[in-house]
Amino acid sequence: MIAEFVLPISLALLWLAGFYFTLGFTDNKISYALALASSALILWKELFFLAPFEKFSSILLAYIFVASLAVALVTDFYEMLIPRFCSLWLIPFWVLFSYLEITPISFYESISGAILGYSILFFMGVSFKYFTGRDGLGEGDMEFLSMIGAFVGPCAVTTSLYIGSTATILVGLPYLFFIKKDLKARLPFAPALAIGALVSFHICLF
Repeated sequence: MIAEFVLPISLALLWLAGFYFTLGFTDNKISYALALASSALILWKELFFLAPFEKFSSILLAYIFVASLAVALVTDFYEMLIPRFCSLWLIPFWVLFSYLEITPISFYESISGAILGYSILFFMGVSFKYFTGRDGLGEGDMEFLSMIGAFVGPCAVTTSLYIGSTATILVGLPYLFFIKKDLKARLPFAPALAIGALVSFHICLF
């Protein structure tokens, strides 16, 4: 089917356009995102060229997914920023591709994963603000986890959140206490979510 080739290639071109557009409005730290994204794609090709991504179109989408995780990891770590071409803008495409059966999860799994990913962090953020009076999670984190859920499904949402939360507690809290010496300082959450998403991808799909 033509759509299986045209749509993923079109998305890849749009993703690259979004990347270079963002590159023009940020400082040189974004170059680290390009390097890490390239490394992630090479690693993906060498180690994870496996079913259920046996078609060119689905492999290309997997590349875009991994590159988005890599870019968000670096930009959030350095700039506390998650570009929307790596999160919100990808969600309708993941849902569409699941409907067309290009990705290995069903249409309903994609929708439920997107809704679950956003909802969990939204209610966590509301609850945190209610009890502390401070914002604990940004909109970008919610959109990012929603994107992960739309591509891999509800299983990835819970697994990514568990791994991400555990990594934040084990690494982030000691960093705030011993280095920052300020427990109220904000920590980037997307890097932990991205690492959790890569792990959960193989747990949930392979």
